[in-house]
Order: sequence, then C-alpha cells, then structure tokens
Amino acid sequence: MVEIMRDVILGPMTSFGIGGPARFYAEPASAEEVSECLEFAKAEGVPVFVLSAGTDVLVDDEGIPGLLISTKRIKGISLEEGLLVAGAGEGLSRVCLFAAEVGLAGTEELYGIPGAMGGAVAKNAGAYGREMAELVAWADVVTQNGLARLRRDDLAMTYRGSALPEAGVLVRVALKLERSDPAKLRDAMYYYNEKRKRHQPIGQRSAGCIFKNPPGGHAGALIESAGLKGLRVGDALVSPVHANFIVNVGQATARDVKELIRLVKARVEEVHGIALETEIEFMPGGEI
Repeated sequence: MVEIMRDVILGPMTSFGIGGPARFYAEPASAEEVSECLEFAKAEGVPVFVLSAGTDVLVDDEGIPGLLISTKRIKGISLEEGLLVAGAGEGLSRVCLFAAEVGLAGTEELYGIPGAMGGAVAKNAGAYGREMAELVAWADVVTQNGLARLRRDDLAMTYRGSALPEAGVLVRVALKLERSDPAKLRDAMYYYNEKRKRHQPIGQRSAGCIFKNPPGGHAGALIESAGLKGLRVGDALVSPVHANFIVNVGQATARDVKELIRLVKARVEEVHGIALETEIEFMPGGEI
C-alpha cells in the first residue's frame, strides 16, 4: 500500500529549488499504487497534481492544497514488440543512452535535457528540431476510471504541451525509433550535449526555458536584445549565459521569479511588440 505523507516541502524536489509544502504527498511505484492515490484524493475531496522530475515547474511559496503525486519511482526500460518502453520516472537522458546502446535512433537531440519521461511527454519536450511528439507511439495513463492506453493522436501533442486527461497520471511511454549504428548515435548525443553545455546555464538552479519561442523567432534572443540579461529580482536572475533561463542564485522565492517574468514580458513587448508566453508550469495553477 502506498504511503501518503503530509506537509512535504517541495522546493528540494524541483530544479528551481523553490516551493512550499504539499498538503498530501505520495511516491507510487506502479499503476496500481497510482490508482490508490487517486482514490485517496477522491475520498479527501482534494485536487491532484503530478510532479515528474521537478523540472519545468515553479511551485508557489505557499505550496499546493491537494495531493502531489511524484512519479519518480515508476521505473523500467525495456524493448517490447519493437518499441522502447519506459516508466514515467525514468530520466530522459537515461532513456536516450539506452536507445543508443541498442542501436535505436531518434532521441539523440534530447540527450542532456533534464527531466523524466512523464514530464517529457506531457510537455512535449524538444530541442534542436526534435520533439517527443515525433517519437511517442502510446502512453499508459491512470485516471479515476482506471488504466488507459492513449495513442499518439489521442495525446494531441502540441508545442510544449499535450492533452492528457484531467487528473490523469502518465505511468508508461512507448517510443517508436529507427535502427542505426550505436557509435554514430553516441557521437550525435555527445555533439548535442556539448552544444547545450556551451549555451545554457548547466549546473545552476533553473526550470529550463521560461518562455516558448514565438513563431519565427527565439525568446532568448528577444530578451537579450531588450537588454535584460542580468536583470534581477531578489535572488532570481535572468541568466547571463542564456536569456531565456531564470536562475535561482540564492534563496529566490516563487514571488521573485513571477515578478521577474512579468518585468521581462513587459519589456519585450515594449521593445519588440511581441507578447511572450510562458513555457513552465505554475503549481497549483495560474498564468503570467
């Protein structure tokens, strides 16, 4: 039986290092335990939130008022009927490494992206022209109605988003990949990861890219040309390395980050006439 904990601080579980407590918290290791969690939330009358690897998310300083389900213990990577199948808690880079070792191509550009498979599918992670939407064959999702297998079309994956069922918890993902030479795949992974290291604030506390790229442009370039690199609110800083990253350089709060996002959005719209849209998820909700 899965353990349900109370008042668990979420900050240490996120790549930003920011966030207050979850009223209830659980780490299920299987679809069956996820179902137990959903039944608990229904009985308590509280909303459900899902945390994958804790990247690409900003948790409020006050925390969240419901049940936070972490999928980090839902593991496993295997080959099934010609597909690479991974648990939602498997790290995206670990899946990329596995694919390369067995000679399956398609994930090389994604190697080095922080995060786990659950979040990568939910947010349609992508880099260097590659997106998860191109690779996903199906995903197993647990809802109050039980376990359902959703095909790629059912997921309706869009730029940094998907149509997962409300209060649904993704537990397994299958990728359809092509055969290739493992050595070539490892070389490609190294190339993209080194490129990422040169242009992103690797090793600093951030949630990844804050804003979606607007059509035909790059959010980071717009922010930089507006003179906003190094802009700071409290301990939240627009990265001098890549302007589409906000880094926590000390004890930044969610309030600091949100205010910095507002300032950046306003200045970019003033200078360029473009309204940037945020890419990260705000817990327990809302937009900026």
